[in-house]
Amino acid sequence: MSEQRRVFVDEPRQIQAGRIRPSNRVRGKSVKSVMPTRAAQYLRMSTENQRYSIVNQAKAIEEYAAAHGYQLVVSYADPGKSGLSLKNRPGLQQLLSDAINPARPFDAVLVLDVSRWGRFQDPDQAAHYEFICRQAGLAITYCAEPFQDDDSSMSILVKDLKRVMASEYSRELSDKMHRAKMHLARLGFKQGGPNLPYGFQRLLVDEKRRPRFVLTSRQRKSLKTDRIVIVPGPRQEQKVIARIFDLFVDHKLSINRIARLLNAESIPASENKPWSHSKVATVLKSELCIGRYVFNRTRKILQGPEMRNPEEEWVRVQIMKPIISQHLFWKAQAGLNSHRWEIMPAEQILDGLRRLLREKGRLSRSLIKNSKYLPHPNTLALRFGGLSQAFAAIGYERPKTVFHPNRARHLMDEDIFAGLRRLHQQHGYVTRRKINQDRTLPCAASIKQRFGSIYRAYALSGLPPVTHSHVTTAARARRKLREDAILKSGRKLKTVYTTEELIVGLQRILKKHGYISARLIDQDPCMPTAQTVGVRFGSHRKAYKLAGWSRTHRQIALAALKSRYQDPNVVDMDIVLQAETRYRGC
Repeated sequence: MSEQRRVFVDEPRQIQAGRIRPSNRVRGKSVKSVMPTRAAQYLRMSTENQRYSIVNQAKAIEEYAAAHGYQLVVSYADPGKSGLSLKNRPGLQQLLSDAINPARPFDAVLVLDVSRWGRFQDPDQAAHYEFICRQAGLAITYCAEPFQDDDSSMSILVKDLKRVMASEYSRELSDKMHRAKMHLARLGFKQGGPNLPYGFQRLLVDEKRRPRFVLTSRQRKSLKTDRIVIVPGPRQEQKVIARIFDLFVDHKLSINRIARLLNAESIPASENKPWSHSKVATVLKSELCIGRYVFNRTRKILQGPEMRNPEEEWVRVQIMKPIISQHLFWKAQAGLNSHRWEIMPAEQILDGLRRLLREKGRLSRSLIKNSKYLPHPNTLALRFGGLSQAFAAIGYERPKTVFHPNRARHLMDEDIFAGLRRLHQQHGYVTRRKINQDRTLPCAASIKQRFGSIYRAYALSGLPPVTHSHVTTAARARRKLREDAILKSGRKLKTVYTTEELIVGLQRILKKHGYISARLIDQDPCMPTAQTVGVRFGSHRKAYKLAGWSRTHRQIALAALKSRYQDPNVVDMDIVLQAETRYRGC
């Protein structure tokens, strides 16, 4: 009687949990009818492991549910989906969405094993999704796992170990697949998707390289032992490739103009589509045109972001006869934008630097920029980490220049602060130009390097903070003083200058100082501002050229040295003569 009373007392709680039906009382006895737990099953199959097919998983879960009192009411499946992330897995996304819905039709979730839930690289991610379901009142059961889902310490430990093993399996499999692809690429077999540039085809071969047939853009190989090699396309398409390079290199046509020309002649691109900028550019930068297959330029590890590999890790294999000459190909790369030089081998760029050194006897930024077989200096600097590093790679040491001598670097901080306060007291303001003109202070660049910024040096000196309004106000005041000086001298203040007058004024500055700069133009009372001169002629370089000055770096350096040390009491003139000899020796 006591046992019947215990069952009767526990009956409301069992009914609320959905485990038994309401009991019928007959002559003082309670009759219990057990109700199966409603459950949902989650199925996932990755393409690289067919052993866990959807059908096999469903059958194993169905047998487990029948043996343990579960009733499958709904199924969520992700066929052919990787377990590395939640992205592109609509089945699991829908399961998590329904789990937090109070009106869900199930109370448990059955999964085959821990790896079917996901092979997340962060094991806590899988635990987080499982926690969401458990917090919503769902029980997660792994049907093929040996541990009991009883929330004991041993079960939790084994479950975490299983998650780590699942993520480690993905990493090991990714490394194995990458090594296998690298080996096949070195043998000349194509890796990756079916996309190819215009003028090339995919040929299916067997394990002994015997050709089978040419694959179309929609076809893929069916046997694991078969391989794919790249072969040239029809003869007519090869002629089109040679014509594209000829139009781009010899006739200097732009990429868009080449595309319009081919479309006007009704020459179709790949898959009978019209030509576009990207299609022509792909042909111009593809090394297949010189018979070379390139692999492993980029790598995407475990669905992470795509990263560009260093050029030393690229695989380059000569797989066919070139359609065009290498000279024409690399000349075409020179005509592309600067970042297109990234496909040119580093050793070939170094060979170009050695060639330029033999021809000119020295290397400089201007010589590299004017060279027809080398990339832009900025691109070369980005490629090797700087021009000095590129020069060091071929054993060339660039001579050091002395354009802004590091004077007075031995001064203490308090001496520099006193000098800045003295300049402010003399002129009412302090600028980088005033600092550079003062021979008793370090140059503005040295002060910036010492204190972090020039404005921080002003603040430490106790000077008032310099704002943009202060700078513009001081500039207007200086301009007004120059205009007043011109009016007092009896000359006419001109607001409109002819082109001939500007050129004469620039020639006068060149004759007086030996060089022309924006600072000298602004200081000349008979000239407008340097900005006005630049706008009138399009640029300062064009204006200087019309005035008869080529404006080379060597001329600027020599003229600046002479003007800076024209007073023999400041520094020994031997320094200037040595610097001038060094420049002329370059």
